[in-house]
Amino acid sequence: MTKNPNRGQLGSTSTSSPSTNNSSDDNDISDDPDEDNEDEWEEFLDELHIPNAQPGMHFHADFGFVRGSAFRMKTEDGKTITSIDGKNSYCLIVDRATRYVWVFIADSKEPPVEAIRMILQKFGAKIPHRTFRTDRDKGLNLSLLFRQMLVDEQFTPELTGTDSSAQNSRAERPHRDLGQMMRCMLHSAGLGPEYWSYALLSAVYIKNRLPHSALKMTPYQAFTGQRPDLSRARIFGSRVYARKTGNKKAKLDNHTSEGVFLAFTPTAKNVYYIDDATGTVKVGQHVLFDEAHMTVPAGRAPLAAQALQ
Repeated sequence: MTKNPNRGQLGSTSTSSPSTNNSSDDNDISDDPDEDNEDEWEEFLDELHIPNAQPGMHFHADFGFVRGSAFRMKTEDGKTITSIDGKNSYCLIVDRATRYVWVFIADSKEPPVEAIRMILQKFGAKIPHRTFRTDRDKGLNLSLLFRQMLVDEQFTPELTGTDSSAQNSRAERPHRDLGQMMRCMLHSAGLGPEYWSYALLSAVYIKNRLPHSALKMTPYQAFTGQRPDLSRARIFGSRVYARKTGNKKAKLDNHTSEGVFLAFTPTAKNVYYIDDATGTVKVGQHVLFDEAHMTVPAGRAPLAAQALQ
């Protein structure tokens, strides 16, 4: 991974407080995550606490739950499932300095300890003072395995105050953005809420590659030192044509599967797609995309494709 020569400058801010005026309304600091000045205040407070944050020095984490009214089922052990792949929640890990986001989709609030350990080992800064901030919830905070993992990896746990989620705004704020992106993706692709887990993967992929106002660059570039390559980016819900695996039974047989694109796998070379023939989610490697749905009747095209036709 290419080192970014400017990584040490990321996250450093002015030591002066955010600008205010004489109006009492403007001077109030609200815990409401919808307040426009929350990011500015939280960045100022974090800077007073630990100035000049470096990439890999401080991480934030938080759990989120997703559900839609049109899809919900119970497992044999009474667990509520809200996605087609048996999930109901996700855990966000955010690097404070670069705002780079990792997401782990789960079926409970059991923390993904080994996945987080891998991030801390691979991307943690090689300096003594390193922190990991979470809420006082039953997921991360009360997990003995998670707390022991932080001790093993030499990260100091930081807990927010009671009912003070704004103190963890680095991880709390992305919930709103990613939620809006998921709804937009599913609606424009004409897919139901059961595919939210794949929409979330695509949303995080895009969010890491969008410019951030506080960074003046994308989180991806701030974290890796490289500009993101968007040549492989595709519209969620595009038509996809994937070559079937295995040998052809006969030379003239159709050896292609048709379906709907959902997301890239972690390798960014394979894709998840809904197979039209079986209705199941499959992984394809050699694929062609039809983002405008020109290969299907216009009446079947979802909203996103109609905008391109």
